[in-house]
Amino acid sequence: METQKSNIWSYAVPNEIATNSIKQNWAAAWDSSYFKAVFLITVIICGSVMLFLPYYFSYIQARAGILIYDPILALLKPVDVSIFIFSLLYICVTICLSYIAYFPKFLVKAAWAYCILTCLRMFVMLFVPLEAPPEIIVLVDPILSLIVYQETTVTKDLFFSGHTATMALLAFGVPNKVLKSFFIMGIFIMAALLLKQHVHYTVDILVAPFFAYVSWKLAEKVEEKVFGKISTVNTEN
Repeated sequence: METQKSNIWSYAVPNEIATNSIKQNWAAAWDSSYFKAVFLITVIICGSVMLFLPYYFSYIQARAGILIYDPILALLKPVDVSIFIFSLLYICVTICLSYIAYFPKFLVKAAWAYCILTCLRMFVMLFVPLEAPPEIIVLVDPILSLIVYQETTVTKDLFFSGHTATMALLAFGVPNKVLKSFFIMGIFIMAALLLKQHVHYTVDILVAPFFAYVSWKLAEKVEEKVFGKISTVNTEN
């Protein structure tokens, strides 16, 4: 039994060909009480962060910020490209989740990376209060507006760009070279679209990949210290 479970766990490592089905991989993972505990903790912590976000963004939107001059935005006539922004983001997220969902441990690490990224964004935003660009065309996310922003129209969640950082996190995290290249290209397209709509300042977009990289590296540290044990669990009955 131990040998069989060990083999199943070896397929939970990205970059290797998974010969088992997604159902078999998750059944093997769920057979571990340790994985169940880690998964539950992940859901509770990430869920708590998401529940706190509406209150945080209400505070961010209500406070005064600094209006800065952006020479790049000054050259661009604002155009509403919301449909392209959301299409790009959610298509890429769906593709990435569809791939990493095959690997239970990796999906947990990805959830932690996004949670860390969100916390970093809240922390940095707290100390960098900015007013929205004067010619901004408000970007209303059809999904996050129901979960995170709720009834509040948020335009001051600027430094740093969450859309760009999310795209960068997909690129850093996905363990597939073809998808990685696709997401890297998506970062540049997303940046151009956000600037065209004047949703962010240029600096918001330029620094976003850095924070995405830091978030992924911190998630890897978490995996090494805590979640790494999941890959060696093969004694559950």
